[in-house]
Amino acid sequence: MTTEIVQETPPVNFFSTLPMGIQKHLEKLGILEPTAIQTMSIEPARAGRDLLAQSHTGSGKTLAFGLGLALRLQELKKSGASDAKPVAEVSNSPFPKSRPKPGGVLGLVMTPTRELAAQVAKVLEPLLALQGGRVLAITGGESYVFQKKSLQQGVDVVVGTPGRVSDLARQGALDLKTVKLYVLDEVDQMLDIGFAETLKEIRSQIDDNAQSFFFSATLSKPIRELAKKLLKDPFEIQAAASSGPSAAPIEHRYIEVLGGGEWKALIHCLLDQDPEQALIFCRTRAECAEVTEGLQKRNISAAALHGDLSQDERNKTMNRFRTKSVRFLVATNVAARGLDVQGLPLVVNFNCPEDAESYTHRSGRTGRAGATGMAWTIVTPRHARLFESILRQTKIKPEKWEVPHAGVILKKHVMTVVDSITASTKGEVDERFDKVLSKALDKLTDEEKNKTLRTLLSRQLKKLETYDLEAIIPTRPVVRLDSQAPDRNFKFEAPRSDGPRKRSFFGAAPSRGGPRNDFAAAPRPVSKIKDAAPRKPAAPFAKSKGKVIPSGKSTGPRTHP
Repeated sequence: MTTEIVQETPPVNFFSTLPMGIQKHLEKLGILEPTAIQTMSIEPARAGRDLLAQSHTGSGKTLAFGLGLALRLQELKKSGASDAKPVAEVSNSPFPKSRPKPGGVLGLVMTPTRELAAQVAKVLEPLLALQGGRVLAITGGESYVFQKKSLQQGVDVVVGTPGRVSDLARQGALDLKTVKLYVLDEVDQMLDIGFAETLKEIRSQIDDNAQSFFFSATLSKPIRELAKKLLKDPFEIQAAASSGPSAAPIEHRYIEVLGGGEWKALIHCLLDQDPEQALIFCRTRAECAEVTEGLQKRNISAAALHGDLSQDERNKTMNRFRTKSVRFLVATNVAARGLDVQGLPLVVNFNCPEDAESYTHRSGRTGRAGATGMAWTIVTPRHARLFESILRQTKIKPEKWEVPHAGVILKKHVMTVVDSITASTKGEVDERFDKVLSKALDKLTDEEKNKTLRTLLSRQLKKLETYDLEAIIPTRPVVRLDSQAPDRNFKFEAPRSDGPRKRSFFGAAPSRGGPRNDFAAAPRPVSKIKDAAPRKPAAPFAKSKGKVIPSGKSTGPRTHP
């Protein structure tokens, strides 16, 4: 029998019941009150129940299962329920008696991406360290030697991705038989077909009686049913409507352009709004690299984040973005989950996400922890029906935003340019040159001085490199927000992200990805055999006794000479 609770009343502050060390840690972080998901999950977690929890992005899910994990480990350690070896006591520690034997761990947290694993480990480390526990992140791209050595020294909780955890378990460096607490973060993606076999292998090595926590921002009905089969009498928590992306204060907008106009629309929108920082999502790695290169050519601080980068490069890029050394981070879906940047004001979908879940997790990178944020999506006619389907599933009502034309942008920037020129000239005229310059300016008429100033301003405004938008703006609406058509719930099949691109989206041609119409059949492939004989027209058909038969004799299958 499962139990489900939905948030209807204000959260109750249970922080005063936590160990003093954790209380002080939360106060230091400025976390004084629990969120809904934290309040609803703490008691069933401490009672030993399996959890199936759903809550919107930025609602504190990581801390929710992190607190449950820390408190349950404390109880298990005190009760001596773990297969562990003695370790030195930590002052006032609830872990005074033991630590798992070399290679064995008490808690295993699984995440779909390396970035999310690093983020979860960062949250869990202080919670357990205050009580004498140790956390180790195990992901691909990092040293096997370091990870094996750390496991041998004794670790309480491992946070990892399926591939590396499976590898170390096969090699005998990681013993999963000691696991008492098993967590799947972003369970909707973890139970997707790409991880199914690896997770099945990992779960088979864990004790059947291990307590499990499954958390996610989105849970489709099939994934929810599958998750319930993997849990024992789960306590279901739904702290936000399953159909909505979040209760976070995010302003959603969409911009309609013709295919091939995404780049011009992006530049004009960024010039118009001038955001402090933004996370720009692209569908493919090649597209990600092209957008980054285009921004950098405009002397705009930008960096790319995608799967082709090494883990060290990805970490350095993320650190630069968090410290605001990079203004725009251009990423594939690798950054859609687990990336937590304080105060990120804007998320941009350079093109329509593949499905509602991707839209939810992408837009959830902004508007976190009660902050406000914006999410823009650039939509072409080719993806209009897909975007409509996403809106129906998420129940979002975005604002349509016209691409600002050059006149609007120039008008907005002209005073900024004047102010910058004025500020840059203050105190820069050397007294030795003042008399010479004064004589030179005296020779100019007022009209010539005015022309000179206009020329200087024109040169500055020209650096904005605005575009003529006439060729990319649709002549009629592309997205039908009031469409009553039945929800297709289709999922766009994105092109492979590691293949070569034959063109750049900076041109007028549409981007790669299939036919212009989502429902149109793909064109027949052209034969690559040189001098191939043309196909003969199909034989005419004639009716005979209610049957359709060819009027000519069959010549067998056609073959090329």
